[in-house]
Amino acid sequence: MKHITRLLVGVTVVGASTASLANDFNFEAGGSWFDLEHGSAWGADVTWHFDPVRPGNGPLEQAGFLNRSSNIRLDYLRDTSGDFDALGGMLELYLEGFFAGFGLSRFSNGFDIDSYSLRGGWMMGPNTRITGNWDRIETPFGSDTDIFSVGVKHVELLGGGTAFHVDGEIGAATNGSTEFAYALRADYYPMPELGFGLRTAGIGSDNDYGFGARYFFTPQISGEFEWLRHDSTSDDTVQFRLGARF
Repeated sequence: MKHITRLLVGVTVVGASTASLANDFNFEAGGSWFDLEHGSAWGADVTWHFDPVRPGNGPLEQAGFLNRSSNIRLDYLRDTSGDFDALGGMLELYLEGFFAGFGLSRFSNGFDIDSYSLRGGWMMGPNTRITGNWDRIETPFGSDTDIFSVGVKHVELLGGGTAFHVDGEIGAATNGSTEFAYALRADYYPMPELGFGLRTAGIGSDNDYGFGARYFFTPQISGEFEWLRHDSTSDDTVQFRLGARF
């Protein structure tokens, strides 16, 4: 159940000269294939940026954040055997230096589990955002969960087309009892079109960890790989995604 909780919250993440020639874009769409421990699933996502996003000399993956781009994203995930599906959406708004995020999702597997997310904060610098967060998971089992946390997202441009990115949250999950909750993603970009790094998240003693990488074959077309190990069950999830910007 803790892994489903984190899944639902998540449903509700050539050189500098080439990056500088990248076209502006308003949309990004992607298709994914998931290799699960006991099966497989496919997914689709689409993001609409309200204003054109202009890639600069920073990581192509982080162009939306570096542009402070207000956007709306929709995700869909379905098990290939039809046992479950999940639908989610997230709205992000940048108003001057203020940031607000609103998310919701539903996981269906003969029963429904709904989640809701709120984010509010400020841009503390050109590439640094701090937020206060609330996530709520409602289940038909009478065991709803609230997660309260603070988060920081930062992109450090190191020069020469290289960069470092960190996105983390730390807080507490309450469900009759209170447990420590955290999530962290850290990426290194040796060039604007390539990034790779570590991911980890946990509630109480239940921890996940993994690795991800994304490469832009062109400024518009990218391929992505994510691997996640669920520590409590020793199960692995692998995702392959192909994305396009236009």
